[in-house]
Formats: sequence, structure tokens, C-alpha cells
Amino acid sequence: MSTWPKVFIILLNWNGLEDTMECINSLLKITYPNYKILVIDNGSDGDDANIIREHFGSEIDIFAENKNHGFAEGCNIGIRYSLQRNADYILLQNNDTIVDPDFLKHMVSLADNDETIGIVGPKIYYYDRPNIIWDTGAIIKWWCGDFYGCGNREVDNGQYDIPVHRDYITGCSILIKAKVFNAIGLLDNSYFFGLEDVDFCTRARRAGYKIMYCPKAKVWHKGGRSRTRLARFKDTLKTIYKAGGLFDIKYRVKFFKKYSRLYPLPIILYIIVSLPYRALRLTYKTKNIKYTTEWIKVWYKNLRNYYKGI
Repeated sequence: MSTWPKVFIILLNWNGLEDTMECINSLLKITYPNYKILVIDNGSDGDDANIIREHFGSEIDIFAENKNHGFAEGCNIGIRYSLQRNADYILLQNNDTIVDPDFLKHMVSLADNDETIGIVGPKIYYYDRPNIIWDTGAIIKWWCGDFYGCGNREVDNGQYDIPVHRDYITGCSILIKAKVFNAIGLLDNSYFFGLEDVDFCTRARRAGYKIMYCPKAKVWHKGGRSRTRLARFKDTLKTIYKAGGLFDIKYRVKFFKKYSRLYPLPIILYIIVSLPYRALRLTYKTKNIKYTTEWIKVWYKNLRNYYKGI
């Protein structure tokens, strides 16, 4: 590639200073030659923004917001800034990740070889289990109102080493051509925390853009760090659960009502079929009852946090 496209990497920080610092340090080691890191501090309670600014200086740009705008609008702040500075690509990267030095080169190379490709995502592993897959892109189960991350919990034996089309790429790490934003707009900020990536990719696909998984690009994800902090921030907890509803049902209703001809059937089947099936499938696949008990705990935790939140 004679001229490397300009990439803006957007990180959201919300009371996650340690994770954000580790992620930035990882990104500063990448081999891609033309990028800029932009950190959006999404209303952290502490002095995160100043600490990050003092530590990294001119190596990054940082916005210190006075409130938590949610994931979608927090990213939109960075996206607008990047588009105004003539970004060719925008990478949304979770702050609780670390990356392989060549990951961005691989994704940009794949996208640049086909002008119809609008969005690319990497192979994502668990941070604490570095050979176990967390995600290789995802598909939408239109009939039962659910979303399926391909390869989740599988040992990486090369079974996902071919680039393929996906329905969507998780917002954990998603590379988007600037022209996609110009064509379909920004992330829908009515999704405060969740499904904004699914919605955006669905709009992109319906506008004619391909969404690709890039197996050579590798990321390691800690997973759920923001959610684990919610119990300490009651106002944010209340906002999230009122916005999404129990088990994010409000978001699912919004999404499937907007895009599915089968609505409301997918929502009904999600509640009575899909959630229990997940637990039974994992139990059968692993021959370990712990996955059924884990899902029971997830149900209980969601119920508890929902009623605390509202």
C-alpha cells in the first residue's frame, strides 16, 4: 500500500483509568504508520482525563466530558471530530482491550482492497484466556430475536482463519470507513448502552456495504468491565436499566420493530426459547452443568439490577 489511509482510533473511558492506560500503551506499539488516538472521557468521577493527558501528552487527543453520554453518543463525539479532520477510517476500540501490533494493518489492507467493504472486525480473544475466542464477528437470528457471536468460548484451532461476511461486528473493535458515516449517519444514540453496533451495521448492510471479519487481526478483550463498575454508580445504573429495560428488551423491541417483518414474534421467542437454549446448548456442548447455573445467575443478576436501577 503506497499511501496508508488516515485512521482515527476512538477509546471511551468511564472510570476505567487502568484499563484505558493499558489499552493506549498497546495501541502505541502498533505497526500501522498513519493513525491518531482519541480518548473520550465519558464523565468519569475522578481525574482520569487529566491523568491520561499528562501521561501521554501529544501522543493522543482527549475530550473530557462533564457527563456520561452513553456508548453511542460518546463515540459520536469522537466520530464528528475525526470526520472534521478528514479521517479515512475510524476505529472504535473498547478501552478494556489490548491489540496485536499488526492488527490495524491487516484490517485496513482487507478493507482497502474492496471499495464495497464498509466495516471490518478482528478476531477477538479473552484477555485472561488468550487462546480462547471471544468473537469473530456475529450473526443476527432474525426469527428468535437474538444475536450470535461466532466462535465464542471455542479454542482457536484455525477454524476461523478465513475472511468471511458477517451480519455485524461488535463495537468492542470495529473499523469503519468514513464514507459509511457520510452515507448513513452516526451511531443511533437512543441506544445508551448496547445494540448500537448491531443497528449501525444493519443500516450499513442495507445501504450496500459489506461487513467483513478479518482473522489476521487479533485483539484480546477483558469483557464486561464497564458493567462490573455499575453497582458503584447508582445514577448511571438507573439510566441504563430504564433505557434498555430488563434483559435489554426495550432495545430489542426497538431494533426488531424497525428491521424485522416478523415482529413481534422474535421478541416472544427470545424470551421463551432463546435465553434458555443458550444455557442448555453450552451445557450440552461442554458437558458441564456450570453453564446452566451461570445463566440462572445471569437471569437473577439482571432482575436484581433492573429493579435496583428503576
